[in-house]
Amino acid sequence: MELLSTKGSEFKVYNDESFVYKIFRKDYKLGHKTKEELEYLSLIKTKRILMPCSLIIKDGELKGYKMPYIKGSTDILDAKMEDLIHELHIINEDIKLLSKALVRLIDINSENTIFNGKLYLIDPGNYFINDIRALLPYVGNRKLNDTEKLELIESWNYDKLNKLLDELLFIHNEEIDIYLLRKIIEFFNSERMKNGTKFNLSIFEMYFDTSLTIRESINKFIKEHIKADEKERQMILSLMQK
Repeated sequence: MELLSTKGSEFKVYNDESFVYKIFRKDYKLGHKTKEELEYLSLIKTKRILMPCSLIIKDGELKGYKMPYIKGSTDILDAKMEDLIHELHIINEDIKLLSKALVRLIDINSENTIFNGKLYLIDPGNYFINDIRALLPYVGNRKLNDTEKLELIESWNYDKLNKLLDELLFIHNEEIDIYLLRKIIEFFNSERMKNGTKFNLSIFEMYFDTSLTIRESINKFIKEHIKADEKERQMILSLMQK
């Protein structure tokens, strides 16, 4: 077993050929994840949003948990758009499964993501279960029924995934400046509102050429669907440089 990372404040992380072992630091007080919560997460059989496989217990005390070890990493922009869409369909099923289990995604970003031909979200450490206190300002003080609670958590989870895709495909894309980024996000927001959808998957399927690489497909999408005002663009870029 090899030491994989000591960066986090909560864990030391080890790995072997098949698994990652997340061991709580001796001075870390486990507050946001109980043994029962981690056991609950381990029962949810997702495919791309990784859950703990099992808990690590010594002398009756919770010491950490074990997860699948995902190897390799490639530039997602060089992959085929059709492969990304295939992965997003799998992630969509994971989102439905997690939302139904009242699991709210928190720490979803490119640093916790691996693309190796498949798209994995690898760190469940900060997921919240059946906790919607942070979402209540969006609904006021009224009591939510189970269906409304599920809808609220599902909307939150899709929003997290949409922002992750913005980060992976557009924000980290050297060919997209801040002006184009804003126009692309406006386009996606408008399409979701117009069609009553929560997940950007349907927009990728409708507007992006699946026969091209993701990078090529994005460039084609921008040329065909993003209306750029060059005067406005130069003004915004000049302001950003000050």
